[in-house]
Amino acid sequence: MPIACLAIAALVALAVTRLRWARFAPLLVVLVLFADLDTRVYSASDADESNAAYAAIGHQRSGRLLELPVFTPDEHYGSVYLHYDIQALRERPLGYSTLAPKSVDKLVQKLEPLNCGEWPPGTPALIDRLAVRPIAFHRALFTLSSRVPDASWFAWRALVRHGYRPFAHDGEIAALRRGRGSEANPLQEPLRSLPFYCQGWFTQSDFGLWMVETHSSVWLYGSTRVRLGVKSLLPLRARFSLDGRQVAQRTVRTPTTLNIRLRGERWHLLTFDVPRLVHTTKDKVGLRLVSFARLATSPSSGSRNPRTGSSR
Repeated sequence: MPIACLAIAALVALAVTRLRWARFAPLLVVLVLFADLDTRVYSASDADESNAAYAAIGHQRSGRLLELPVFTPDEHYGSVYLHYDIQALRERPLGYSTLAPKSVDKLVQKLEPLNCGEWPPGTPALIDRLAVRPIAFHRALFTLSSRVPDASWFAWRALVRHGYRPFAHDGEIAALRRGRGSEANPLQEPLRSLPFYCQGWFTQSDFGLWMVETHSSVWLYGSTRVRLGVKSLLPLRARFSLDGRQVAQRTVRTPTTLNIRLRGERWHLLTFDVPRLVHTTKDKVGLRLVSFARLATSPSSGSRNPRTGSSR
């Protein structure tokens, strides 16, 4: 890809030199280039050289730095994190690189659930093995990124539940570490009456909601029963878990119905796991969620409608 980009740049440069109005061509090319660059993600993240949150991280004695939300190495949003390496020189278990080894992708798969407030078994031990101490929380990247849904409220709540507290804040960035401090969640809670689909789902026109990762999850609120309908293009052995405990296991091909009981007036995490994805002409998919219904509802309230549209 870098070689292809250089080749295209060379062709453009050659074309510019052969234009009749060559005197003004370079200026026009520069203007077009800057018009095409999208720097909103940097400005919204307060990407400057004097961020107080990163300054505080830089003064920490030891430990690697983990930044949320987690992105795969080839996602350009990760370049925002590297910008702050100028201010807070820290080793990171993840980074921004199109040449990252496959082992990094495996690590990303283990850490991505943190984006939506899910801590699978073994996650605290994994963070300890990685020697992660401070965590940088980028609120703007939850709202601007097309890669992850805005699950910032769930992500923050989970950090607090696992002992992390903010110790510095500047703009849209907060620095957290294990210790004592405020447990209040400064972010808005999603609307409780709607399911909140985490990363791993994709809406494909009129064909429903598809899994595009082998592990996908959804948050549901309330003490009620829900009925789910799922199907698959090819037989897949699927595992369904509620709040970390397996509730069903099925080999899914034709439409399959699941009735799940939610106990307790609170948020519940329902997860879907398949051993592999099925190749299609356009993508790789797992189960298709064809229907969702609450069989009994309880009074609930919320503050806003989350971005439930799924993303890859």
